[in-house]
Formats: sequence, structure tokens, C-alpha cells
Amino acid sequence: MPVVLDPDAAAVYRAVQDPDRPACETLTAPEVRASYAQARFATNPKPPELARVASLSIPAPYGAMPAPFYRPKEPRRPGGLSPALVLFHGGGRVTGAWLKGLG
Repeated sequence: MPVVLDPDAAAVYRAVQDPDRPACETLTAPEVRASYAQARFATNPKPPELARVASLSIPAPYGAMPAPFYRPKEPRRPGGLSPALVLFHGGGRVTGAWLKGLG
């Protein structure tokens, strides 16, 4: 069965792969941030009203890592499902320009 990318994620992927976007290394940091912001339109919907916010703690080899948990009041999709996002931040990526290299 083929893997189908979420439509919002697919739109962002196409935007960051646009061959007309200038290479981030040719731009200043503010220009890179502006270019990145233009490409992430689909990832910035109006935030949902939250039913629950919790602080979780995830055990790790060098101490526990904090992990916020947010549960929306209303699911975003029919059938009671909501998308989940798990972010593993690599650190040091202040502009988001690293997305340009996806492929």
C-alpha cells in the first residue's frame, strides 16, 4: 500500500522544495527566516482550544527530559482522531532553513 503524506505536510514539503526559492546560504538570517515563514503556511493553523495541558517527564540516560502534552477539546479529524506531533529538536537551527535539504 502506498504511503500518503498528510495534505498539509505535502504542501509544506512542496513549498520548501520550490526551485525558485533562493539558497539559504545566499541570504541574511532575517531573510532566511522570512523565506522559511512563507513556506510553512500550512503548519500554522489557528491553535485549537485545549482540554488538557500537562507536563510530562521522559527518562533519559543523563536525566529526565521535560515534555509538554496538549490535548485539544475538539479533534481535528472526523472519527475522534487528532494528529500527533513528536518533535526531536536537533538544536542550533534558529532559522528552520535545514528543511531546504529534505529530499
